Amino acid sequence: MRNAVRYLLIMVGMLLLLALAAPLLVSSDTLKQMLQENISVDDGRFFEADEFSWRLLPAPQISALNLRMGDAATKVHADAVTMEISLLALLQGRIEPSAIQMQGVEIQFDAVAGRSAEAQLHLERINGLIQAGGDALPLITDLKARLYGGELRFSGVISPQRGGSEIAGQVKTTGINLKPLLVDIGAEPLLTGSLSAELQLSGNLLPAIIQRGLHAKGPVRIGSGMMQFNGISAGYDLIRFNLNSQGGDHHLHQLQVASPLINAAGAVHVTSGTMLSGRLRTTGLLVSEMMLAGTVAKPALIPVESQPGQ
Repeated sequence: MRNAVRYLLIMVGMLLLLALAAPLLVSSDTLKQMLQENISVDDGRFFEADEFSWRLLPAPQISALNLRMGDAATKVHADAVTMEISLLALLQGRIEPSAIQMQGVEIQFDAVAGRSAEAQLHLERINGLIQAGGDALPLITDLKARLYGGELRFSGVISPQRGGSEIAGQVKTTGINLKPLLVDIGAEPLLTGSLSAELQLSGNLLPAIIQRGLHAKGPVRIGSGMMQFNGISAGYDLIRFNLNSQGGDHHLHQLQVASPLINAAGAVHVTSGTMLSGRLRTTGLLVSEMMLAGTVAKPALIPVESQPGQ
């Protein structure tokens, strides 16, 4: 996901150029060639689309079909993109984007560290509010997306910065299907279910899916799924915890797992993206207190009474 957000913002900027050229009645073919040449010569990036169109009434709108852009590391494809422009600003001689809609978005990016599979994200649609950023690329101020059977809503600001894109705001997800999401990003689907969360985000989005500069904090709920532990699969009704994540370090506080046979509570910590630690208490068919160790791929539960000195 090295440049995914940057490319989405560049996409908005290129559509702004379309709006400037529209009143001059430049043909779509000429305009498309101009945009492709301007993007392609910039550090090996490419920008392609099958068709551009615009309209001024009843509201200014710029559209593109089968839009493709990116570089060797990150590729963004959208079946259709439409940007709305403020009519009042246009009458005053200014181009001021107000909203963007994208359909059938696919983002492909470098494999996650330690995994060979190429990662990707699929989004059914994206609706966002944007505002002019002066000489810089436009800012995304609010965002709503449909993905993996659920919905994501972001309220805040995403702004392009040198070496990435800064984000500050709140993201709320509901009903996202975990299994296809994990498969797409190249992770083992050790946990399935329906993901809901309400997180405060701050920091830099790039160049990885979750990198050192991104901080996420808030409650998370995962309902009605399966979990795999050392090759054993078990169903559960609900998993909930308070997440405090900084880059590859994730802290799951006030963790509760409810299942038909065994319930668990405690805290789990993931450091450097893979190493596990923590402490869990179980009730139900198994009443015990255990330490969590090992890695995400190969976790280990060690009864506290077997620890040295106990």
